[in-house]
Amino acid sequence: MRQTDGYPLHLGRRGRVWRRVQAQVFAEETHCCLCLAWVDQRLHFNDRMARSVHHLESPRDRPDLAYVRSNLRLAHRECNWKAGQGGTPAHRPPSKQWVR
Repeated sequence: MRQTDGYPLHLGRRGRVWRRVQAQVFAEETHCCLCLAWVDQRLHFNDRMARSVHHLESPRDRPDLAYVRSNLRLAHRECNWKAGQGGTPAHRPPSKQWVR
C-alpha cells in the first residue's frame, strides 16, 4: 500500500481524509476556478452545475498532492469534467447516470 504523508492512496476519494479536505474546499470557496462563476452549493450532486473539487495538478501525475489543500479548488462538475477531457487519455466519458 502506497502512502502520501501518512494517507493511504488506495482510498482515493472515499476516505475520511478526502471528505475532510473536500469539506474544507466547499467551506472556503464560492466561485468555480475554471469559469469564475458562482457555484450554488445547494444543488444535487448529480446536477451538471453542482460543486466538485478540481485538482490543479493531477493526482495521477503527482500522487503526493492528492490531498494537499493548496492543490484543490472549487469547480462546477461540468467545468471539471470538461477540463479533464483534454487531460489524460485514461479519462472515460461519464456514465448515462451522469449525463443530462
